[in-house]
Amino acid sequence: MAQVLSGHDVVPFMAQMLPAADAIFQPLPLDMLEVLRLSADYQSIRPGEQPTWLQIATDDDHVELVVYRAEVDGKHYVLAPRERG
Repeated sequence: MAQVLSGHDVVPFMAQMLPAADAIFQPLPLDMLEVLRLSADYQSIRPGEQPTWLQIATDDDHVELVVYRAEVDGKHYVLAPRERG
C-alpha cells in the first residue's frame, strides 16, 4: 500500500472517501475481473501502472472501484475497506 500511495495519486484522492489507514488491496475475484474485461470501456492494466478508478453503473445502482495490477505477481487487486473487529 505504501508503494502505491507514494507513487500514484488515485489512492490519496480516494482517501477522501476511504482513509488509506482503513484500506487494503485485496485480490480481485476472477469473476469480477471477467465482468470488467467484457466492458467496452475497459483497457488492460499493465503491472505496476497507475491504479485505475472504475465507475460502473446500471439503471438503479453503481459502484466505484480502484483496481491495481501488481508488478510482483501480475495479479489484479481492488482497494477495499479493512475488516474491523
